[in-house]
Amino acid sequence: MACDSLAVLPSATVDGLGGMYGKNADRSRTEAQPIAVHPRATHPPGSTITLDTGLVIPQVNETWAHAGSRPNWANSYGGYSEGVNEWGVGIGNEHFPSRALPTDHGKAPQAEFTDLDRLVLERSRTAAEAVQVLTSLISQYGQTCRTCPPLAN
Repeated sequence: MACDSLAVLPSATVDGLGGMYGKNADRSRTEAQPIAVHPRATHPPGSTITLDTGLVIPQVNETWAHAGSRPNWANSYGGYSEGVNEWGVGIGNEHFPSRALPTDHGKAPQAEFTDLDRLVLERSRTAAEAVQVLTSLISQYGQTCRTCPPLAN
């Protein structure tokens, strides 16, 4: 069980075509992945987000417009399997086993991989910024697939 992704940078495409991204996922054939679209938004100071695992994290003041493929089992906040934002930053998840944070031995709520995808799109304007956002979130909150259905692991 794994996923495969392919990214083509604009410099490797025909003039004017732009970059491309494609992904397949080895998931259940009954798992729907409706496309969700969210406009750029501003949020009041002190706002929070509750993720699938019950983890509550601070919301940023402004989130970028984004669209993504949202697994039908995700919560109302709705993380993505893959997506892109208004700045052309794209992300998709791959199966890569991870470990619990050493401080809690996996008992505290952590961020779902799908929620991390959406958070990166909401908070990043460049690929470098996306890497920084993703590594910062995982360092702070860990990552899991605790609430995923068995075939999503």
